[in-house]
Amino acid sequence: MRPSGPQLELLAEHGRMGPVWWRYGRPGRHCLLNALENPNNLAAYNQRQKGRQDHRDWMCVLACIDCGNAAT
Repeated sequence: MRPSGPQLELLAEHGRMGPVWWRYGRPGRHCLLNALENPNNLAAYNQRQKGRQDHRDWMCVLACIDCGNAAT
């Protein structure tokens, strides 16, 4: 599996060091150096954990459309 990849049209427009690269698990386009950097540090871990907790919290407030009971 490739960690990143450009689109040819974006390469032609911005060049290889422009914001043409994407990486699995990251939103948006990045320059090559940002696309290749390793996000495995404490700040990145905390951000992922917060996203997971926010998702769990959101799932708790969802309710069944038929009976109105909260999802578990």
